[in-house]
Amino acid sequence: ADLFSLNGDADSAVRELRFALAFDPEAVELHRRLAEELARLGRFEEAAESVERALLRDAKDAESWLLKGRLRSRAGDAEGALQACRAAVRAEPENQDASLALADHQLGAADPAGAVDTLQRLVGRLQTSAEAHARLGRALAPQDPGTAIVHLKRAVQLEPGRVDTQVELAELLALQGRSEEAIGNMREAFERAADREAAAAIANRTCAEYYNLE
Repeated sequence: ADLFSLNGDADSAVRELRFALAFDPEAVELHRRLAEELARLGRFEEAAESVERALLRDAKDAESWLLKGRLRSRAGDAEGALQACRAAVRAEPENQDASLALADHQLGAADPAGAVDTLQRLVGRLQTSAEAHARLGRALAPQDPGTAIVHLKRAVQLEPGRVDTQVELAELLALQGRSEEAIGNMREAFERAADREAAAAIANRTCAEYYNLE
């Protein structure tokens, strides 16, 4: 099934997974993987049934809860997606994807305070995660730019190649009147940009939007 999935042959992957489940009907991973392949084929109702079978066998399988959340979101059930993501975080608090998905849904539900709380808890558990710090910094920026800057800086320290995060940091520093730091971070982001197009975009933003040097 793995080979078929990697080759984009979801139909064959579904057949192989159903065959495997005939011999091991209690295998949570097989039910979840079947749901994933069915979703790839656009067979979303069947996918939802399969993921429910996975959760019936293991209610603490965070990956199944996340998949359920994606399926509920696609069906237009924002509340169902939110609750599924909450369940994923409860099932596996160390799962970064679960907390990030929950924060995304909280922001989508106009609950920025809830998103900040979720991300703060994630940073507390995964203090060396650049992504967690970056997402928390972004969520804090509108209401607490000082603390947001701390987390954006930490994200860049942990992962210097995060050019987009460093640009966000520079923008926020500029808005706080910390022009020298802003220029320094924009310069570093420019130097780290992977291609000329990205570098040109950073240069244009630096000049046109923040320092009126054009």
